[in-house]
Amino acid sequence: MSVQISKDRWLATQGFLAGMLIRISGTVALYLASSYYLDAPETWSAAWVLFWHVSLLAVEVVVIARFAHRDVA
Repeated sequence: MSVQISKDRWLATQGFLAGMLIRISGTVALYLASSYYLDAPETWSAAWVLFWHVSLLAVEVVVIARFAHRDVA
């Protein structure tokens, strides 16, 4: 018994996994750079990580809204 996955769902899954990989690797790199290399205080590190996540969330919302608008029209 094989499972058939539609092309749209497969692309959505790949996009989700790519987004999570970017989010995780960027968060780790940002944390290491700000805490180790720049010797920044913890509040600055937390602020940069928060800004990083909010920026990524905004990009995700815009992309999803555009795809949803395209599919409805």
